[in-house]
Amino acid sequence: MGASGFSVSPTLSQLRSDPRWKTDGHALVRFSHLGETGTMEIVPVFDGVLLCLNDFHMHQVPNDSHAQTRQLLVNYCEEGRCEVNLGDHGFVYVDTGWLSVDAHAATDLFVYPTGRYKGVEYLFDLDELARFTPQAFVELGIDPSALPGIFCPDGKGFLARAPEHVESIFQSISSARAEPLPFYRLKTLELLYALVNMDRGTVRSRRTWLTNGQTMIAKQVYADMTESPQRPIDVPGLAQRFGVSASSVRSYFRSVYGENLSVVLRRARMEKAARLLRESDLLVTEVALESGYENQSKFAAAFRRFTGDAPLEYRRKTRCAGAEGAERAMPRT
Repeated sequence: MGASGFSVSPTLSQLRSDPRWKTDGHALVRFSHLGETGTMEIVPVFDGVLLCLNDFHMHQVPNDSHAQTRQLLVNYCEEGRCEVNLGDHGFVYVDTGWLSVDAHAATDLFVYPTGRYKGVEYLFDLDELARFTPQAFVELGIDPSALPGIFCPDGKGFLARAPEHVESIFQSISSARAEPLPFYRLKTLELLYALVNMDRGTVRSRRTWLTNGQTMIAKQVYADMTESPQRPIDVPGLAQRFGVSASSVRSYFRSVYGENLSVVLRRARMEKAARLLRESDLLVTEVALESGYENQSKFAAAFRRFTGDAPLEYRRKTRCAGAEGAERAMPRT
């Protein structure tokens, strides 16, 4: 059991102390916390180069690596959304199909605001690579020590929509299943060569960072909303509470969660309604009220759009199918 009630098996520290890890070339780490689950497939590609294939239905994942060396993190988000903590420079959020590169030390928690993240991450230990640079790096003209200067010259990191040829490499890595180590080494070299030679001036990049305070406001709004989704959103009241403008509240929220307040609230209401239909014997009119709808017809129409079924039909199907069927019946976000 990890920090704050997380279950992690095995931990990264345990893997590093196991001599079989580098020999076998793969490890699968399973995470669970408060009903959320995820997996991380780890491949030590070269000494100093760690590949992580992540598939999380979680809002947070603990990081127990506690590395004391200079590091470079390359992250491609295939599905969902990922938070990147840039220390004093604030926070940035990686959307589906986007690529980030940063040289800041990893924090104790990896954060996925929407509760979904699937992607490819590379961790480059720059100190280890300085002691022993793989010959293939030398032959391709890749200098690991130069990577932070290429991608993070101002210390803020690099965030951009992945070009098509780079995205194709990431996707081929993500779709691979327990390939032999030479496959991952070849793909890693192909990726590094493409990144180093990418024309960063022509890619669609993003230079919008949120401060810690702005991020905290967005997360507090999300916490309040998901805790009591039946309540309407009072944006002017939220603005007054946090001492910012209403447009700022909306902007901070969209920057963190990638969607407008109204869209996230509607989903939270539908998820609550689906849970009540599965787990309680409340009448549909009562479920509608508990989910923020005074009009049962409008509730039924919204619920059908969300799940594909009318409320009563959803209740029948999920109760017949059991917990597994109920999970399949809910749209993934």
